[in-house]
Amino acid sequence: MKKDEKLTEIMFKSLAKDPGLASREEWDKAGDWAVEMRFFPHALSCYQMAAEIKKDEPILVKINDTVDKITNVLEFVPERLKAPLEEIRLSNPLDPSKWLAISNSLLKEATEAMNKGSQPAEDLMEASQFALAFGAYCAVRSGNDIEPINGLLRDLILPVDLNSWQSPKLDLKSIDKDQIRVVALGDNVTLGLNSDWGINFQETYHYLWSQASGKQVSLANNAISGAGLLDLALYLGRDAIYFKPDIALINFGINDVWLGPDIVHAYEVLLELCVKLLERNGIKPVIITPIPHIASACPEEQRPNDIDVVDLDTRNFADACIRVAARTGTVLANAYNKFPQDETQRKEYLENGFNQPNLAGQQLIKAALDEVTIA
Repeated sequence: MKKDEKLTEIMFKSLAKDPGLASREEWDKAGDWAVEMRFFPHALSCYQMAAEIKKDEPILVKINDTVDKITNVLEFVPERLKAPLEEIRLSNPLDPSKWLAISNSLLKEATEAMNKGSQPAEDLMEASQFALAFGAYCAVRSGNDIEPINGLLRDLILPVDLNSWQSPKLDLKSIDKDQIRVVALGDNVTLGLNSDWGINFQETYHYLWSQASGKQVSLANNAISGAGLLDLALYLGRDAIYFKPDIALINFGINDVWLGPDIVHAYEVLLELCVKLLERNGIKPVIITPIPHIASACPEEQRPNDIDVVDLDTRNFADACIRVAARTGTVLANAYNKFPQDETQRKEYLENGFNQPNLAGQQLIKAALDEVTIA
């Protein structure tokens, strides 16, 4: 499939939230194009712009269908969250004020326990962390200040000593099955998007890794362009747990970074809790750090508003992945360190010049995965 320049331009115009930038028909077609490319968040924005111009049943159906794709939703969360979530899960699960109310209630319960001289239960603390982190993502996407939430998250994140830590190995020999089921979860890097907006599945790091593993592997590529850690939490049931894989490869961060450096605490907390939820459902998670991108090379029309590229290094997110892996004993493939630090050299591994690896770049990620794999 070849890139449609006009529809692509209109798709990214949706980031400006100005319906007057295109006609209703153009927004509608750009939304269809985004769905085809698995740019679900952008598709929703396009359809919403079309609806701003004229609401009718066809466009409302498309909005609802896209919402189902991007909010199909929160079925696997810490146990203490299940009851309060029922009130918002099918209405607006991305309302930051509702998440703040849930987290305040949970933290009040934890404070009452401490005032009585008791340590809050682990499940209560996990639920509090999840609610705060998820609420932070919803808040920053709505343009709200998340520093008060970050203050709480920093206090709840346990420190970890990385001085002597090394990633455990992923021992494929220990999985006593004729065929190993693997699901790849991530963004456009994992999806294998190319500069013509086609998908090169056979050039993705996970496909290359599976082919070289010496094992029979059933591989599902459930990545979505534009996705971040919030989407991992939303889709954990649909795209991972219900698939019943033996292994889940997790690679997010190059989109999270565009939410600003303040989101890294929520990223770390949500990643850790999603890893734990996968493990509790009998799935072996493997964390793959985000790759370094070149934020300054991102086309202006593809950037969110009011973003300064100076603070958009994915290193902080890669470091968060390492801390999560160390705390949870999870296998970690450090793809970030495989790419050149020099931006000019790094461009040789990026198909679009700023964040999408070409075949050579995908092979670097595979190499990081190979290093922690026992085949």
